Amino acid sequence: MLDASHHPTAQRSHGRGFASFAARDGVARLVDLHQAGSAKVMFPRVSGPVPEVVFLNTSGGLTGGDDIGFRLDLGTGCRALATTQTAERAYASTGSTARLAVSATVGAGGRLDW
Repeated sequence: MLDASHHPTAQRSHGRGFASFAARDGVARLVDLHQAGSAKVMFPRVSGPVPEVVFLNTSGGLTGGDDIGFRLDLGTGCRALATTQTAERAYASTGSTARLAVSATVGAGGRLDW
């Protein structure tokens, strides 16, 4: 028989994904990368000189208590294309709220296509 007084704690998603690029010899080069938890940063093969950055949350969506953050830094003169794998789905939840933070910095003369 189940103990009705026991309320299990729901598992929450936490993750951080970060990538940083700097211009070297006129080409944007990855200089720093960090991935933790359910946040991932992927780099599909592309035929041109502009790198593509894809952020994704492997938990399958957001619900109360989840905390995901993505960050991209482009140095002076860097150009990159960044996107997410898909639209993030947010599910109804009771209690705490979910948090998804996205930030990008672009140095002088740089360009970010989002």
